[in-house]
Amino acid sequence: MNPSSKNMQSIQSLFSVNYLSSVLGLSLAYFLAGMLGLEMQSAQTGITPFWPASGIAIATFILYGIRLWPAIFIGMIGIAAIKNIPIPLVLIPAAGSVLEAVIPLLIARRYGFTGSLSSFRQLLIFISIAWAGPLISAFLGMLSFTSSAIELTMPAKNIFLIWWLGNSFGILLVGSSIILLYQCIKNFSCLIPKSPILLGIAVIASIISFTAFQNMTNLNSALILNLMIPLVILSSIIIGFAGTLIPVSIATVTLVIMFPSFPDEATRLYPLGLLYLDILELWIITLTGLLVSIAYKDGIKHIRSSWLNTHDGLTTLRNRHFLNKKLDRLCFGLRQRDSNFCLLFLDLNKFKLVNDSAGHLAGDAGLVHVAHLLKDSTRMSDTVARWGGDEFLILLPDCPEQTAISIAKKINTQLKNTPFKHKQMSFELSFSIGIATSQIDDTPASITDRADRASYRAKESGEEIIMAQPG
Repeated sequence: MNPSSKNMQSIQSLFSVNYLSSVLGLSLAYFLAGMLGLEMQSAQTGITPFWPASGIAIATFILYGIRLWPAIFIGMIGIAAIKNIPIPLVLIPAAGSVLEAVIPLLIARRYGFTGSLSSFRQLLIFISIAWAGPLISAFLGMLSFTSSAIELTMPAKNIFLIWWLGNSFGILLVGSSIILLYQCIKNFSCLIPKSPILLGIAVIASIISFTAFQNMTNLNSALILNLMIPLVILSSIIIGFAGTLIPVSIATVTLVIMFPSFPDEATRLYPLGLLYLDILELWIITLTGLLVSIAYKDGIKHIRSSWLNTHDGLTTLRNRHFLNKKLDRLCFGLRQRDSNFCLLFLDLNKFKLVNDSAGHLAGDAGLVHVAHLLKDSTRMSDTVARWGGDEFLILLPDCPEQTAISIAKKINTQLKNTPFKHKQMSFELSFSIGIATSQIDDTPASITDRADRASYRAKESGEEIIMAQPG
């Protein structure tokens, strides 16, 4: 396809029904969110410390592409028309609102940002967008106000800070909420609303929020809001991102509802007022909660991954990889000190009968049954590992030959006295066990091979236990 054909298709796509309906839908959502944000206008008319429209814009661009950017202009012009703001005055802030999402998002994509928020790296990039993007819109918004004929009621730096705070908090709270809600709906993993833990968190958050915003005449408001920090951290660990977003969303909605009853000093008593201090605190709480939840999630993944590197997922015994490493250390120790050990190679007899007659799920349950018995029949210092299939290894450190034979006999006795039962069936299992005693020149492979061959001879001869020959 030649370049002119591609350009023609791109132009046609801009006038498609799907594209136009998407732009209009985003325009309406941006307009409604902007009108909601302006319910909390500061002393400087037209500036709000909470601008949820930015969160809607960035989330939509992440999920559906930045080509929907004209919707921001349409939404801003609609807001200006309703609020009687001169259109020329709103053009620069509208451009800033587009650029605050487009520029950081284009940069973030160059660093592998997918918008999934599924890893610590992805979340950090999103937080960077929420921090850096509003710097653009805040600067252009301040420039628009200071260069206009409108009489300013606060310093330009305050306009910049409030503008940045409102847009950044909107992206951090609303943007992440939309992205995570989209993902949970797509993956059918949304929380059940009637969950007792979730309801408890919502109730506590509501009480803290109402109490804090009842005290908007003094610093008690910010101090009470600090009680939200341990709640968000604990709930973030227990239920993930929702543990952050639900309490903070409740606090924000409560703030919007109670705003008309706030005294004037809430916005004018201090350089930026208690209202802005509370919203900044909610911004910090949101940031902290999101970081805690993803750090805890990644930590659990790391622990699980580390555990699976050294354990068998079915039986929870140590695995072949772990045992080989331990054997390697012990074999090296043979050449450093006089400390012999024994290795038992255990092969289940007639285990195929369990799988054939009761199914492979029963076979898995049978292996778990055997694993528990092996743990109960060995010493605390011994290492029991699943070698693969129905074969197991037991490493007996500082163990003479006769002790190893006694442990092997105990295992088979226990196994015979504790048959594996599945539904109405009962299976009497036993091991063919080969025992190898360590030698000065042993390697993990050599001692395992001797124990394996001894186990094979035991199975072939019908004997339960055979000692491996030196070699």
